[in-house]
Amino acid sequence: MLEVLDEKLEKDFSKFGQSFQLITLSLLIQDKTFANKVKLLLKAEYFDNKYNQFLCQTVLDFISEYNCQPDFESLKTIIETRITSGVKLYLLALDSVKSTDLTKRSFIETEVLKFCFTRHALSSLEEEKNNILLGKFDKAREVAFQKYKPVTAAISEIDLKKDYNKIFNTAARFPVPTPLSSLNFVSKGGPGAGDLCVVVAQSNFGKTSWLVAVARHAASIGKKVLFVSLETDNIQLLQRALAGIVSINQSDLIDHPELVESKVSKFSGDIKFIEMKSLQARVDVIKSLVEEKKSEGFFPDMIIIDGLNQLKPPRHEKFNNSNDKFEYLAEEVRDMAKDLKVPIHVAFQANRGGYNTEYADEQNIGKAIEVYQVCDWMVLFTQTLPMQDTNECLVQLLKNRLGPKGLTLKLHYDPSKVIFEELESVNRSLLYDSKKRGDVSKGLETMKGKLDEYKKHVR
Repeated sequence: MLEVLDEKLEKDFSKFGQSFQLITLSLLIQDKTFANKVKLLLKAEYFDNKYNQFLCQTVLDFISEYNCQPDFESLKTIIETRITSGVKLYLLALDSVKSTDLTKRSFIETEVLKFCFTRHALSSLEEEKNNILLGKFDKAREVAFQKYKPVTAAISEIDLKKDYNKIFNTAARFPVPTPLSSLNFVSKGGPGAGDLCVVVAQSNFGKTSWLVAVARHAASIGKKVLFVSLETDNIQLLQRALAGIVSINQSDLIDHPELVESKVSKFSGDIKFIEMKSLQARVDVIKSLVEEKKSEGFFPDMIIIDGLNQLKPPRHEKFNNSNDKFEYLAEEVRDMAKDLKVPIHVAFQANRGGYNTEYADEQNIGKAIEVYQVCDWMVLFTQTLPMQDTNECLVQLLKNRLGPKGLTLKLHYDPSKVIFEELESVNRSLLYDSKKRGDVSKGLETMKGKLDEYKKHVR
């Protein structure tokens, strides 16, 4: 019966034609969602000529090794360096894929998935049947269950009865502490593997400085940090990190080279500051960057991206509004954190409601509350004008999947040395009451001003 079904099913995409195959390859290269659906099902042998087969296998190998898709320039380089004869024909095949029209993409996505899964399922059924005939019933059962794994590869499963002991392996979280011990205490040692951590603050407060302080603290205890900057010069970031290490204002560092060298040499960890152009700032590019650093022997314990507002979605993705866009980006970064098994910290812009105020909350997260819903850990910094004069600020732990939230701390914040130090814990409800009193007082002053103006006109 299986043999009959197998004979009736085409061996490759020949009956669909060349246009179908070119669009399939184009989607595999350019469409992340499509690639994730088919990467475990699609085989190079499904294409009917050696040029398309080579391109398919090259892309699948690239995705497997680097966890992202190659662009057309990368594929061109691979062809020119690996192919020994007929290079021009392979490059022509690549150009055909690059220039193909994607208007029929929906139809082709459906047909490719049908074809690939049918082929995969029949192959698994044949293996299952052979194991049954050989009396290998456990193996047959295993094959039967594995048949549907490729289409559910995006999920992770654990079993209550078999895997309960995994909760005792706390080291698997690989927590990386922040500079603030109270935040670390309520988050089981700090954010760990797979956690997306977001810092929110008003414009020009010092979100980047906080991220530098987090990176510096991690490096001081032996961790390796990859800091990807999408807006700040990496020399400036280096100066901020060094200012805190030697406790000297950034502007005065140049006068103390021996002290800087002495302090840095004692650091057991390291930070790599990578300045990336915003136009190239996509998650797949950052993933490739991580793999490149690993190939050089630098395995990061933590990744920092400054900031989420500057990240770009994949070119093929279109969004109706910024809420949808930032939700997608936050999910992409969180998935990357889980894939790489490290915490990732990002900065995100607060709206104007968070400016010059002691109390702010989730409503002050600019542009997309969805970021708050996606992330695992979020801190919000606030600072009034009088607090700027005394080098103080407040930080609230708005979200914490690792423990209790709502912790509010008053900090000493020195921008010149990029140092954050705990002063005391603060009752958040009192700040809220203070804000309400301030709002009422402000309303009364406005009303009084309008009455005074009215009296002038009446007179």
